[in-house]
Amino acid sequence: HFSWNLFQSLFGFNVSGQDSYSFIIIEIEEDNIFNGGDFGFEGSVLAIIMQLTVTILMFTLFEKKKKQKQKNLLIVQIS
Repeated sequence: HFSWNLFQSLFGFNVSGQDSYSFIIIEIEEDNIFNGGDFGFEGSVLAIIMQLTVTILMFTLFEKKKKQKQKNLLIVQIS
């Protein structure tokens, strides 16, 4: 969380609605739900889509590993 906020602020995005020092200055022409507006990128629809995608991917991979582990355990018990 710290690194997310640090890099977000260093690259010119507002963090939780607070403006801070940054290496790059970004001027948002129009505040909307796609860029997060004054709140910052973390409040945008794009960030939510990315978070959901990563969450679903991680859950899918976890379930796949879990099933593989159960299958291997079953094979060991039968042997």
